[in-house]
Amino acid sequence: MKIVPSARLQYVWGRCLGEALTRSVQLAIKRCGESSFNTSGVCQLLQYDLMGPDDAEDLYALDQDPEVMRYINGGHMTTRQEVKDIFLPRMAAYTRQDKGWGLWKLTTLADQQFIGWVLVRPMDFFNEQPQWHNWELGWRLMRQAWGQGYATEAARHIMQQLAETQEVTSWSAIAMPDNQASINIMKKLGMTYQKTGIHSDPLGDEEVVFYQTP
Repeated sequence: MKIVPSARLQYVWGRCLGEALTRSVQLAIKRCGESSFNTSGVCQLLQYDLMGPDDAEDLYALDQDPEVMRYINGGHMTTRQEVKDIFLPRMAAYTRQDKGWGLWKLTTLADQQFIGWVLVRPMDFFNEQPQWHNWELGWRLMRQAWGQGYATEAARHIMQQLAETQEVTSWSAIAMPDNQASINIMKKLGMTYQKTGIHSDPLGDEEVVFYQTP
């Protein structure tokens, strides 16, 4: 993916009919369809930024809702020290602007509200044999943004854009077996169930379901 010199990449996604509304840094992503309008008929806009250390407070705020963290760690709310000592170094390890890897911050353009992020990185990145052409997708959104299709639409467009410029053969995602909301998103993204097994990670191994695109 061609990248212009910039500390941050910005992708603007217009969830409305017609032309993509703006071009920030490099790409304008458009989404067309009647379902893209909210109940008041207002066109919804999301801005995408590749996250970095300056976003520590947003990362902290997102993790302060036990329901958001329910299927991550059982509801434990992340501390600022954990963001600094654990989360930011992990994020820095897999963030690659030229590849599109990292956490893509989702912000509503209308009111500049941070609503969550979408993760992109090679599957098994922190294991001995990362799957360099099978990329993992993940998402975490503020509870007030649930049920509006943001995670599905954002992940879908990121998949489409990166597939056009990167050597990606498949996309994968994992979730706890009873996290039906995330599993539904995986299915909407065209992923199918592969197996239930242990996902290994330096932060702890966990039983999850594995989904992947054909």
